[in-house]
Amino acid sequence: MSLHIAETQSLLKDAAHPDLVAHLVASHHGHCRPLAPAVPDARPVSVPTAIGSAGSEVSSDSGLAAFNSGLVERFARLSDTYGPHGLAWLEALLRLADWKRSELEATTWQR
Repeated sequence: MSLHIAETQSLLKDAAHPDLVAHLVASHHGHCRPLAPAVPDARPVSVPTAIGSAGSEVSSDSGLAAFNSGLVERFARLSDTYGPHGLAWLEALLRLADWKRSELEATTWQR
């Protein structure tokens, strides 16, 4: 869902490496290496998003689990560019930072 929001809100257009940013957004919970989990959404809903002053809605059915979604091709390109270990290292850095930020926010709310 995060990648779907980033793509629809045009958050990747100013990135120096939009493919890498898109992959890291998609994989920051440990999925999309290279496939997104197939979670059937029998009743898709519109999810409101607001980033800055821009707001819109995206469908809960992103279509990213489909083989033709582009995830596999992007993963292959990035693996060629950064190497499989280099890409995994970048993913791990982001995941650890995400966990640390979540931990910080949880302890801040408990005070």
